[in-house]
Amino acid sequence: TVAYMDTAISMAGWALAYYAPPLGLSPVVFFPSYKDGTHYNTSKHIEICGRLGAEVRLLENPTQLSVNWYRANKIVKEEYGNTGVLLPQGLPFDETVTDLAHEIESIPTSAIGGTLVIAVGSGTMAAGVISGLMEKGIRQKVVGVLVSPKPVPGMWHIIMGKAHQATATGIKKVTWCREYLSLVPALWEYHDVPRGTDCPFPCNPYYDLKAWAWLRKHLHSQKEPVLFWNIGA
Repeated sequence: TVAYMDTAISMAGWALAYYAPPLGLSPVVFFPSYKDGTHYNTSKHIEICGRLGAEVRLLENPTQLSVNWYRANKIVKEEYGNTGVLLPQGLPFDETVTDLAHEIESIPTSAIGGTLVIAVGSGTMAAGVISGLMEKGIRQKVVGVLVSPKPVPGMWHIIMGKAHQATATGIKKVTWCREYLSLVPALWEYHDVPRGTDCPFPCNPYYDLKAWAWLRKHLHSQKEPVLFWNIGA
């Protein structure tokens, strides 16, 4: 059994529900359930995870995410024993960073050399993008827009720590990040949605849309070409 403590708006549970069964694993996805029921679009996530074959568990009276994780972990240990494991929050695996780094190869050369804007939650996605840029020897400005209030210096070090060392190109990641990575403090709370922000493509309102809203306001001050990294809708 492999489990995950999801948030009310994250889509990580989808991935677990989809990939676990073919690997012979039984997926369990925990969702927060408040006194008045589930919030935001949790009901949609519950339906999708269940349809994909996951066992859905509701965690009553949720609090901070870290506390929810420990409560879910206790349930997994008690009910599934040695055969159960609760995955870490945000799925911060090296494999995630590596796979994302490979996606840099899909960027047209005409879109490289300016500014890349990306939403930043746990920092794993941004770390993958940065790793790919370093591996290719691309000196590209990256602007990460935080989707929830977090200390900017702390998130900068988290992203840098997750990014793989690009020894193949001789670029030191500390030097690269200091020169090319900048983070924008969160303009909204985690569960807030930027109102009045139109987007011409599918865009998650709790994640990517926040970065898109920032980009629309600051587009003309960014070095061209400007590339928006849309994580998921």
